[in-house]
Amino acid sequence: MKDTAGIPLFETPVMRKLTDTLETLKPAQRKVADFILRNPLRAAMLSISEIGRESGTSPAAVNRLGNKMGMNGFTGLRNALINHLLAVISPQAPAASQAPEVFSFEHQLNLAHGELALIRRHNSTPMLDEVLHALAGAREVYVVGAAQCCSLVHLTAAQLDTLNRSCQTVTLASGLEPAVSRLLHAGEQDVVLMFSLPPYHPEVEALATLVARQGAQVISITDSPAAPVARATGKTLFAPVGPKAKGSGLWSAFTLVDTLIAGLRHRDQGVDTRANEQMREAVRLVEDARDHLQQSAQAYAFGRTAR
Repeated sequence: MKDTAGIPLFETPVMRKLTDTLETLKPAQRKVADFILRNPLRAAMLSISEIGRESGTSPAAVNRLGNKMGMNGFTGLRNALINHLLAVISPQAPAASQAPEVFSFEHQLNLAHGELALIRRHNSTPMLDEVLHALAGAREVYVVGAAQCCSLVHLTAAQLDTLNRSCQTVTLASGLEPAVSRLLHAGEQDVVLMFSLPPYHPEVEALATLVARQGAQVISITDSPAAPVARATGKTLFAPVGPKAKGSGLWSAFTLVDTLIAGLRHRDQGVDTRANEQMREAVRLVEDARDHLQQSAQAYAFGRTAR
């Protein structure tokens, strides 16, 4: 049976091909690719002139991108984008509802449901599992961000603290040098979780490259595969523009953090359950051994008395 949630937004063939060819594109073609990656559903509905205008290039650049990808120009590219749209459309995706005139819990719940549906559509389950596995096994988690992402950094650290995870926050509020100084301690057993949302800060990508060279596991949370930090990290989760986002992925990133924390809490509960079972088994074995020794001692004492 087909998953009614569709497949993750950036896992279709055309999105993978765009992401893989980014570094080989000329500047104008790169602008077109960036626009499509940031608007993967809407791009399927636009003409070659509209894509050229909105990407700040020209119809010729759009056509050359299609040729570069081996799709026979814009015609093949648009067909691929339409197939992409059909592959990810969810028949159960919640429709955006008009904001009520007064506060409504139901409306807020619908918005939250919409955010979760978008996160599910933009991220694959294997990648979420990989990120959770890395966070669960980390000796130290460094949470990094700049500008508007600083709130995400502190929220994530506070949430990790409730799970007794060793965590450090690194922001660029005091400049690049203090951030570099703190991250120099990140090693192979550590995870560096980096937030990067538009407008991007090149320093974040530079820090990602630095800690990756040190052997630390680097995870990024950003809005698109076209984001600079996505190319510098081994694992990436996407915070899309949702019904509450109003032009940025900030709200979706908050929801994604909550999702990760819930996943870690679930894993911890599973570990605690297994540990409790192992403890009960150990206690049972000790009690059995004690009973056996007592029985042996009683039998020995009875034998001596009989003699």
